[in-house]
Amino acid sequence: MNSMKRYIFGNWKTYKTTQEVKEFFSVLNQAKLTKNPDVVFGVAPVFVHLALANELKRNECLVLAQDANYVMNKANTGTVSYEQLKDIGVNHVIIGHSERRKLFHESDELINQKVKTLLENRMRPILCIGETLEEYEANKTKAVLKDQLEKDLKGIGSSLLKDLIIAYEPVWAIGTGKTASSQTAQDAIAYIRTVLGSLSSKTIANELPILYGGSVTPDNVSELLAQKDINGALVGGASLDPHKFIQLIEAK
Repeated sequence: MNSMKRYIFGNWKTYKTTQEVKEFFSVLNQAKLTKNPDVVFGVAPVFVHLALANELKRNECLVLAQDANYVMNKANTGTVSYEQLKDIGVNHVIIGHSERRKLFHESDELINQKVKTLLENRMRPILCIGETLEEYEANKTKAVLKDQLEKDLKGIGSSLLKDLIIAYEPVWAIGTGKTASSQTAQDAIAYIRTVLGSLSSKTIANELPILYGGSVTPDNVSELLAQKDINGALVGGASLDPHKFIQLIEAK
């Protein structure tokens, strides 16, 4: 793995009750984690558990949100704004997850507004991009990634992009048990850096953290993180178990 920081972020989706959140942090808080300033880790609970998670955590664990509305003080029933997240100490937000794109029909234009607003307000979006199984089998991965990056980052200057985190999540590998090979993931992420270089600068392209997401487990995380251009993982199912999450954080 390169010399950049390593990021291990858990996306809890709509799992965990209040009691289960308490049990998770009870285990994580007691773990004797290796003190490594180059490892950044955190979890993204549902909105109703964000404040609780912030209250319970006793170590360097970040608390992330799974989405954010880009407007404030508007009549947007059922959403949570970026300012409300900042108000409870949440500064990292997952944006454009494939489930948001598919189930809630989020467009690249909407995702662009969210990313731009978060960056302008000194928050860190984790922008998710990736191809479907049909697109992958049709050899359209590069075309899809390029199109998403161009649309999702439209009008965002390099001075803001430096705070962005990208997660490459091949949709066909999310929650399916299928994992892109380490080489497939590396090739896709290397291409993302190439596109970023054309959209901004080589410096941004080389320094921006890019994570892999898609059925990451303690068994495959080390091989993925050993790749030159992969700076971490956005983890689903394996992050729900505190013992597995600790293994992911401590992976060599």
